[in-house]
Amino acid sequence: MIPEEWYGLPTIQDRLRRLWRMRKKVSVVGDLFKRDLREAGARYWVAFVTLTYGPDVEWSAKHIRTYLDVMRKIIDRRGHRARYLWVAELQKRGAVHYHIIFWLPERVMLPMPDQGYWPHGMSNIQKCHGNGVGYLLKYVSKGTVGQPYPKHCRTFGHGGLNKDSQDYAAWEMLPRYQRVKCYWFERVRKRGGRWYSPVTGACWRGWVPPYWYRAPGTADRQARRLELEAKGTEV
Repeated sequence: MIPEEWYGLPTIQDRLRRLWRMRKKVSVVGDLFKRDLREAGARYWVAFVTLTYGPDVEWSAKHIRTYLDVMRKIIDRRGHRARYLWVAELQKRGAVHYHIIFWLPERVMLPMPDQGYWPHGMSNIQKCHGNGVGYLLKYVSKGTVGQPYPKHCRTFGHGGLNKDSQDYAAWEMLPRYQRVKCYWFERVRKRGGRWYSPVTGACWRGWVPPYWYRAPGTADRQARRLELEAKGTEV
């Protein structure tokens, strides 16, 4: 039988595809934040926050969510919209840590996370020069090394985009052959192999692979099967 640890293990193609989508989404959202602030004529500064876990602290998905909720409420109470973008990175020891950038108005400061806002390990806040997205992309590029992320771990996220920017970001993440068939404000959805536009009501088929097409990751799965057969493991 196939060893239990092989089940659900992502292939190299799966990791590269996930990394590509994360890099593209981080870049698109960062450009949209910069455009929104420029159109509003706002003067702002970029805070770069790093959150790490202690050696004996178990990771949980609610930790980053709780921290961002508290920061969002603090910024909202000061009369501003919280604009942020974050990515998750794996350390060599397998622990998850987060890198977050906040676009903050002048004279608005964030409280230090170690003042009870991040009790799970070490933290740091620095001022970024420029947009700050390049700092995140540097850490995103490390996404293919090491062991896979924990189950249910989100690798990136953002908050604070207006409705039009959210629609445009969703449109940018569509496959290229689908973007030419719709406008950015339609926010199309995929349903049962078909694409549907809630604005126009149009529905069209997605890409149908030819008979000779081999899905990404097939070669890796076949290599694993051959390796197991060479070891005498029943597959």
